[in-house]
Amino acid sequence: MGIKSRIQHAILKSGIVEETLRQAEDRIFKAFHASPTAISISTLGGRYLDVNESLLEILGYSRSEIVGHACDELGIWVDPGVRARAVEALLQRRPIHAIELQLRDRAGQVRDVSVSMELIFQNGEPCVLTMTQDVTERKRAATALLASEDRYRAISELISDFAYSFRPTPQGTLALDWVTAAFSRITGLPTEDFVTMEDLLMIVHPEDRASGRAHFNALVSGQTDERELRILTRDGTVRWLRLVGSPAGEPDTQGTTRIYGAAEEITARINAYQLLESREAERARELAVLLDVAHKVASTLELDPLLSLILSELQKLIDYTGAAIMMSDGTDLVFLDYRGPMPREQVMQLRIPIRETAGYMNVVKRREPIIIPDIWGDTEIAHSFQRSVECLSPAYGYAHSWMGVPLAVKDRLIGIIRLDHRDRNYFTTQHTKLAMAIASQAAVAIENARLYEKAQQLATLEERQRIARELHDSISQALFGIKLGAQTAIEILDKDPVRLAQSLEYVRGLADAGLIEMRALLYELRPEAVATEGLVAGLQKHIDSLRARHGIEVHADFCDEPKISLEMKEAIYRIVQEALNNIATHAQATLVRLELFREDGMVRLEVNDNGIGFDQSMVAPGHFGLRSMGERAAHLGGLLLVESAPGAGTSIHVQIPVRE
Repeated sequence: MGIKSRIQHAILKSGIVEETLRQAEDRIFKAFHASPTAISISTLGGRYLDVNESLLEILGYSRSEIVGHACDELGIWVDPGVRARAVEALLQRRPIHAIELQLRDRAGQVRDVSVSMELIFQNGEPCVLTMTQDVTERKRAATALLASEDRYRAISELISDFAYSFRPTPQGTLALDWVTAAFSRITGLPTEDFVTMEDLLMIVHPEDRASGRAHFNALVSGQTDERELRILTRDGTVRWLRLVGSPAGEPDTQGTTRIYGAAEEITARINAYQLLESREAERARELAVLLDVAHKVASTLELDPLLSLILSELQKLIDYTGAAIMMSDGTDLVFLDYRGPMPREQVMQLRIPIRETAGYMNVVKRREPIIIPDIWGDTEIAHSFQRSVECLSPAYGYAHSWMGVPLAVKDRLIGIIRLDHRDRNYFTTQHTKLAMAIASQAAVAIENARLYEKAQQLATLEERQRIARELHDSISQALFGIKLGAQTAIEILDKDPVRLAQSLEYVRGLADAGLIEMRALLYELRPEAVATEGLVAGLQKHIDSLRARHGIEVHADFCDEPKISLEMKEAIYRIVQEALNNIATHAQATLVRLELFREDGMVRLEVNDNGIGFDQSMVAPGHFGLRSMGERAAHLGGLLLVESAPGAGTSIHVQIPVRE
């Protein structure tokens, strides 16, 4: 081959090489710019020669804004020293692979990146090929995960609940995988001491251990289970837990399904619930006592039994050491009843000046309960109280807490209930509420009892006056007639035997009538005779007296002597006595029908007369006869009805239940 041919062949071969190189460079260029990895080529000094679109997207620059400019000029590397050290390492043939650093984008935001760098030559000049991956989101996620884990650890240290995981064993039991730190804080025991289900059952309260085993057995069998039970901590304290467990997730390569659970400490909730139940039971008991008090005080009319009843019922609600019921006479408080460690006779003689004792004075002024937490304390009200009980020292030294409760009827103070207790700070607001509930009923009952006592005294006075009139009208007249008959008999003793016999017969008749009258009056004055002679005999004597005194016909129909209490017999006798007295005094009757019988657990009494009757709507308020009869029946749980009209006579119906 000639020289010319060799030259042509070389030229041809050179063209092929150039084309090949051109095609290779084109492929590299396309790969460079299409790569999802951010790539840049820069001089050793940091001037950008070329960058691809991925890097432009990360940094936010356009190509014209970055190519031809140095990274230091643009402030892209947050720490330029990192790049300088990397270039130095490249020059020493040490590669740079996946180092993490920070770049600053066009907006000034710092981005976390992973960078790999290689030393290349372009046009014979050493350059730096940099491949960059944006790991900002990954770093943020990792940071957030670490923060979340930190928060979880912090929360797990603070909350009272703990979580745990078990794995079933071939033996059909459970092995503990892990448990959170709250377990040790609750139990006081290290978690490493607990490996199996049996280890955990050992700290379950003995009474709840069967329930705990049932819980774990349910989990082993693949069920979700929830229950509440007690555990014993290291120091012996009992705590309540609410356990919730369930199999979760897919079986592992060995076919084992993990069991996850959580334990919530509910000790405070259980204690609060038990306290609430206790309080509700106590409130129910208090309400029952108050209802019982309302019934009892309303049915007790005698003052002394009523006072004793009030103090007894009060102690069922408030465990006092000493208590007294005191009435006000305007300036002093006078004791009506007392219970406590001091001699009752000594206390009942005391009079407490209201104005000289701050505790009592405050009750009187405010009409509300007053509490002195410690009557021997160093307070003004305590000092005042100490002066008022100087006469009782040292007998009153047992007491420390004091409470005064007003007894008021329609805003009118009638007295005070005083309570004391040996402990300081014993009485509470709840005590004042209970005491006021009883005091409001007690005040009305005491006032009624006092009025009833006055009414009884007035009725007794009226009865005495009536008996005095009867003695004057009947016995005195009979005695006067006997005197005249005897005088006549003496005068004709020897003169006219026939008239003498008539005079003596007249005297005997008057004596018999007087004897009947006297017996009836004596029976009325001695009601205890009902106990010895019986109710029926007593009623019969009263009927005989009515016939002898007033000439009124009485038809009586009595059952056999009823087997009832003496209290009921005396009440029935008094009702009949009052009814017959009213007939004799007001009815102008000539016939009375009286019936007494027992049937269906009731004693029934009927008193009917053919007198003039009366208009029931016109009965005077001060007429005690009908009212006292009604009160006697009501006191025994009975009922008294009166039927009357002008010109139609009067009927009285009484029924009283028999308490066996």
